[in-house]
Amino acid sequence: MAKDDKKPIRCAIYTRKSSQEGLEQEFNSLDAQREAAEAFIKSQKHERWTPITRHYDDGGFSGGSMDRPALHELIADIKKGLVDVVVVYKVDRLSRSLHDFARLVEIFEKYDVSFVSVTQQFSTTTSMGKLTLNILLSFAQFEREVTGERIRDKIAASKQKGMWMGGVPILGYDVKDKKLIVNAEEAEQVRVIFNDYLASTSTIDLIRTLREKRICSKSWVSIRNGKQHVGGFYSKGMLYKLLHNRTYIGEMPHKEKSYPGEHAAIVDRELFEKVRAKLSDNDLKNEDIERQTHGLLKGLLFDNDGGSYSPACSRRKGKKPGQDRFHRYYVSQKSLREGYGDENVNNVRMDDMDELVLEHLRKALPQNVFKGVSKLALREKREFIRQYVERIVIHTGKVDVHLKAEDGTKVCAIPVQFRKHGGKKIILDADGKDIIPAASDKDPALIKALVRAHRWRKTLDESGGKDLKAIAAEEKMVDRYVEKIYRLNYLSPRIKEAIIDGIQPRTLTLSRLMSDIPLVWDAQERLYGF
Repeated sequence: MAKDDKKPIRCAIYTRKSSQEGLEQEFNSLDAQREAAEAFIKSQKHERWTPITRHYDDGGFSGGSMDRPALHELIADIKKGLVDVVVVYKVDRLSRSLHDFARLVEIFEKYDVSFVSVTQQFSTTTSMGKLTLNILLSFAQFEREVTGERIRDKIAASKQKGMWMGGVPILGYDVKDKKLIVNAEEAEQVRVIFNDYLASTSTIDLIRTLREKRICSKSWVSIRNGKQHVGGFYSKGMLYKLLHNRTYIGEMPHKEKSYPGEHAAIVDRELFEKVRAKLSDNDLKNEDIERQTHGLLKGLLFDNDGGSYSPACSRRKGKKPGQDRFHRYYVSQKSLREGYGDENVNNVRMDDMDELVLEHLRKALPQNVFKGVSKLALREKREFIRQYVERIVIHTGKVDVHLKAEDGTKVCAIPVQFRKHGGKKIILDADGKDIIPAASDKDPALIKALVRAHRWRKTLDESGGKDLKAIAAEEKMVDRYVEKIYRLNYLSPRIKEAIIDGIQPRTLTLSRLMSDIPLVWDAQERLYGF
């Protein structure tokens, strides 16, 4: 590396520690690393080496990834031409990953920056130095993997003793001194959830009940970075996870086993076993097989040409036993015989159509007549509907419910929108809002896109002259794709929070968000069904 002899060599000192333990001390590991690096720089005073006053310290960040704030700041300053040499105490302080280190060395070479390790002196400008570097990194990666195995073994042993080993706090408990302490108010909410599940006939009913009671998931503050996580309304997946959690009966689960815990139970074991028995009885597979042959509206659904709809069920095999997913829907017999066309609605999700008809009957019938219908068994509910409904006709923009009346039949038109989702038509109301509440779980594609958009915006803010084309080149992505993802920064806070909490409408897909987004937040929320 050729440098102007008349100019000082600007040295950036980078320090890192994987955990936050001990960082609160007056003199900690980061200070020790910096002190050693400064001493080394002083020894090179004859080469006009001088330390940069800015500190690049990552306390509490793993070397297994590049997602570290101080490292990003260092790279940004390198690209601005503010650094000539990067000095670290040991190679693994910069990175423990061969892949990530190769990327960093590539950046150093591109911007004519040298790299020096205080305790492992070598030059990255020679082939032998690069070989030595790769050998050191191989050992660093091996050490990281061995450490990971040791940590996993420690967690398993600790959980066998009933100890809380960290993670996201659950509703009903607070974490104090690395122990689970009962939160009386939240514990009562947990018991309400368990009891209401026994009284409900479906998860949708339970979701509605919990929303009415304003019961939300746990709100907590991260010990690591002080970030506050606000709880949201429960979705199906969140409820199933809560109802299966043996922590509530005083046990500490680990993988497929469970051990007596150090914490107090907040749910009676008898109540927990009743809920578990009901969960088993309502196993998705058995429920879906029954609905496949005994749909709630079987024999009542017709298209505008008089053709009937029949119940059907498809299965998507899960990665593990018991994780298979079943999709229930009503399919047009004409479509099955003649092929799918655009004239009629070929199929529609069973849950959507059932919910639409039941909600209409709830409004149309006297309150004392409809009371308790939601708690009826499937066959009893089907018989109830047939007492009042003669037929249901599905059109492209409405659903006609033919109600039985003393003077004949009364036709009630329900304006709806049908939108394709997951290969089947889901039902939206006239305003484009989903008729199924909290029907979505967290969408990994949406969350990943939001994270990328936020990261790219931060990169642009810190880099000065960098643009989206430069980011696209670094990420090896198409310019247009990066531009579309970047626009997600301008979504309303309400939409972003819904995506993070997993309660966004089912119709809110990444492909919809990558189209033109309105600039006004109210317009965005109306467009996407909020």
